[in-house]
Amino acid sequence: MSLAGVPAEAVAADYAVLDDRMREHFDEQLALISDPAERSQLAESFTARPETMIAALKHLEDKYGGTEQYLRQGGLHGNQLNALRARLVA
Repeated sequence: MSLAGVPAEAVAADYAVLDDRMREHFDEQLALISDPAERSQLAESFTARPETMIAALKHLEDKYGGTEQYLRQGGLHGNQLNALRARLVA
């Protein structure tokens, strides 16, 4: 979404909607883990907090110059980026 020009705060808010859904989905798996420390650590990885997305986008900005530059460095070309951007906006 940031590739389509959506502000980081809006991307993070959209991402956060997944938080409850992720927990519901993984509750059964977490119940199978007997070690409380392991269960807690795994539960933490099944979250979608806005601050996590903000940190990820900041990392992309700081290290690569933004999402587009990150994707270009990963091998996407102009036409591919334009197609991806168009899909995000559609």
